[in-house]
Amino acid sequence: MENRKMVPCNKCGHKTVLAIGYLSELSPDQEPYQSDVVEPCDSVGETIYEEVSVGIHYCEQCQKISDIWIESPQINEELEETEPQPITKEGT
Repeated sequence: MENRKMVPCNKCGHKTVLAIGYLSELSPDQEPYQSDVVEPCDSVGETIYEEVSVGIHYCEQCQKISDIWIESPQINEELEETEPQPITKEGT
């Protein structure tokens, strides 16, 4: 097992907790395209079905999120499906 260092809080330097959540249904905002303009999001209907995972580092001392990221399994699958191209020297 690798010995990885803990991720310190950006504000106080205290160790942070890694937390991950998974989402598969998202609802468009009432103002999906422009602030202060309420309009329907016709192209996707009432719910967007897409798998994403959200990760955070949370500081228990500050009780704040230190950093956050979003990953899409679909993007990771597309990257894995891409065929690596061989490296060749020009003229060969």
